[in-house]
Amino acid sequence: MEQHFIFLFRKQERISIQLTFDVLYSECQSNKGKEQTMYIIQNALKNLARNKGRNLLVGIITFFLILSTTVALTINSTTNEIIQDYKTRFGSKISFQVDFDKLMAENSNNQNGNMSFPTAPNITSEQYIQFADSEYLKTYQMDILARIGIPKLEPIGGRKGGATFYGEDGEEQAALSYDAKLLAYSDTNSLPDFADGLRKIIEGKMFAKANECLISADFANLNSLTVGDSFSVTEVMGRQEVTLTVSGIYADATQATPEAVEGVISLDGASANRRNEILVNMDTMEQCFDVKNLAVNAEYELKSPEYLKAFTKEVREKGLPDVYTVVTDEESYNKIVTPVEGLAKITMTFMIVVLLIGGAILLLVTAMAIRERKYEIGVLRAMGMKKAKAALMLVIEMVTITAICLVVGLGIGSVLAQPVADVLIAGQAETAQNLQAIQVHLMPATSLQIALIALLLALLSSIAGVIFITKYEPMKILSERN
Repeated sequence: MEQHFIFLFRKQERISIQLTFDVLYSECQSNKGKEQTMYIIQNALKNLARNKGRNLLVGIITFFLILSTTVALTINSTTNEIIQDYKTRFGSKISFQVDFDKLMAENSNNQNGNMSFPTAPNITSEQYIQFADSEYLKTYQMDILARIGIPKLEPIGGRKGGATFYGEDGEEQAALSYDAKLLAYSDTNSLPDFADGLRKIIEGKMFAKANECLISADFANLNSLTVGDSFSVTEVMGRQEVTLTVSGIYADATQATPEAVEGVISLDGASANRRNEILVNMDTMEQCFDVKNLAVNAEYELKSPEYLKAFTKEVREKGLPDVYTVVTDEESYNKIVTPVEGLAKITMTFMIVVLLIGGAILLLVTAMAIRERKYEIGVLRAMGMKKAKAALMLVIEMVTITAICLVVGLGIGSVLAQPVADVLIAGQAETAQNLQAIQVHLMPATSLQIALIALLLALLSSIAGVIFITKYEPMKILSERN
């Protein structure tokens, strides 16, 4: 094989340099005047094999950087997904709580000079219903209860339920008996007990419009009622009478009379017997009765936690007393999310430290490698290769090494992420009582992030060579070779 020599003189000293790039030289000669892109790619790939030791060291460092990044970002992306899910669930459920400090600010002394404690104002039934009409709500669950009398029908359990009402002067005004409960729910698709399988419609169908109702099979049998029959009920507070039509009859497997709890007053007879519960829709309650006489229970869920401030302003304008604060289920949220957030912080800190230290080491190793390759670069530049082409060759070499490490690192990292996450969660035993494990998985967006980080590593590794090529001319490079 023909050997080529270049003779350079510096300060009257002759330096003899034997070239070992015969193949490179012949390839360059054959490609003169042609597009050199393919040559640069081929030569870059050949250089990977020519410098096995150096490239293996660079590859090992790059692999561990990508592996660590994959594990960290996989765990982090999964934990962020969990945090967002719980933030939406717990951060969106609304409740109204009394601010005791604001309430006490309104206190005053009574006639005897002693401090009097004010009573918190009630949120009225009308207000609960008005609050539900909001563009900021994703959904709401509401039930309305009306205590009713059924004078022309027989309630199950006998007529023993009742209530005594007093006037403003404290004198007994009326003692009204009520035989049954009229219940309305905002969501007919998840009626209590029906969703659990304890109740089931066996005749007819679910009510679809106002004044239609569901009754229990026991109540229907006792009063010889069938689907399509009508009967009258009277709301005991407002004395309003309404005619209802039976749209459906349900079988009831619930406990007819709930067991009495010690210390809690329980009502016997019809008023407490669940077989006397008559179910209607919200329209029946709102159109047929005075809502202020009814008991309303409501739960609200915002479309997003970001709407809390706007929803608070809206309910204030609708009459929510100032002593009430609008809050989310922050305690439940923190109990579950705190260990997950801790896990996310640990993995991100670990990744940043590894990338900083590993990146510095990688840059040092590649800088040392360029010093070994400067004569090769000088020869290529002396033969006419432009700076951009020479720099491109180095970049292609590093990108190729990084691409191989990326494929392997993604595969191994996605497998290692789960056991690493399990170990980290076990290490947070004090705060992770409600979070035994999380199922981590590598998502497409995370893979893209890792690929971008790998590309940045490749460019960082190539920067020393690019600076060297653009800074020195070929004669300068060759003349400095010892």
